[in-house]
Amino acid sequence: MDNLTQSLTISSEPLSVPLNEDREIKTNEQKDEKDEFEIIENFRKKTTTDKKSRSGSKNIIMRAAASFLCCVTLASYGIGTVSKLRVFFENGAEQLILSQIVKNADDSESVKYDVMQFPQINISNSPLSLILNDIRRYSEKINSPNASEIPETEISEQSPETSVPESQPEPLPEDFHKIIVADLSSSAPMGLDTFNETDYNPDLYAIAENPPQLEAPEELYSVYGENAPIVLIIHTHGTEAYSDENQSSYHESDNPRSDDITKNVVAVGAVMSEILNERGINTIHCEIMHDKESYVDSYTRAAETIKQYIAEYPSIRYVFDVHRDSIIGSDKTKYRPVANIDGEFYAQFMSVVGTDFKGANHPNWIKNLELAVAIQTKMNAYNSTLTRSINLRGAAFNEQYTSGSLLLEIGSCGNSLEEAKRTAKITAETIADIICGTENKQS
Repeated sequence: MDNLTQSLTISSEPLSVPLNEDREIKTNEQKDEKDEFEIIENFRKKTTTDKKSRSGSKNIIMRAAASFLCCVTLASYGIGTVSKLRVFFENGAEQLILSQIVKNADDSESVKYDVMQFPQINISNSPLSLILNDIRRYSEKINSPNASEIPETEISEQSPETSVPESQPEPLPEDFHKIIVADLSSSAPMGLDTFNETDYNPDLYAIAENPPQLEAPEELYSVYGENAPIVLIIHTHGTEAYSDENQSSYHESDNPRSDDITKNVVAVGAVMSEILNERGINTIHCEIMHDKESYVDSYTRAAETIKQYIAEYPSIRYVFDVHRDSIIGSDKTKYRPVANIDGEFYAQFMSVVGTDFKGANHPNWIKNLELAVAIQTKMNAYNSTLTRSINLRGAAFNEQYTSGSLLLEIGSCGNSLEEAKRTAKITAETIADIICGTENKQS
């Protein structure tokens, strides 16, 4: 989901909204994206505050905006890399931390920015894009001809290191948009918080104190045979693909999907399957891309696949539906949520836990949440920036067929396939440790 251990997550509404029997069927993926932009605008209306209440912190906001614009400009055009970008909430005041901006690949020198407070701007539920838009709006005030609005003392206090550079990078060509590195990890203790879209309020820490009681593989093999599968990996949205390595922009016509199972999220599932089998956990990897023929029917077809496998192999206890997320701002900026571990980037990970909140027949969803909490705490112990907040949803997402079913988002459309594969390895090792009842063997 570093370590700015006192910060909380920036939660982003996923664009790849799975379909379910109790939700409105969407006609195509483009409508999903349109709905997402409407959600963002609703958040904007919900979180808008009185302009007069903002004026008292104008000077602080302007100074912060100048530094932030400098950082985003450097990072967005390849001049620098944002290694930490966080918003967190403490005592009711929103704070933005920008730190460790590496000037270039050949220079290890970093520019560190102090914590900058943004009182009266309530962004606790808004996507990262809204934060950027708010900052850009205030930065325009700084760069406007009417400089008399800015106190002279504020201008004189700016140093060359933190002011907007005199020469700006060339703007992106028409119809191109940025891909921005971001840290969206959970910074709650043990990574245990939720982006909750239900009225349920489970105590994740109480769940963590009582880990799920799982059948050992040996017990299952003794009943069903030594070759009996225990895990099923599927892909409801198998055509979901990733960006190229180190890609910093994309054209509007770029297709974020692929039918090539060596290039899309099916390749990520293959990594997980290989590791689980190596650990002695018999795993079936279904390579069917259930969205290839029709996106709107993908969850219905995936449900049929799951039921067929369980009927044929009653030994199956775990079903993992592996996806990649789609985090795109209203300005079409793609976000690349990563963890930097020993100099390598790993795509950040998120568990999606379905419930019966919207009427699905899924009364035992808490069992799935118990597994998600176990995965979250182990991965967080390995590296606290790997995991985003657990996403608790109102629909079931086909998780009602076993007590060990989860939808796993490994990376987003801004990540590269290699970043996702690195995280898939850690995810699979973590799952294997939990199933086998062993300590995490990561080093």
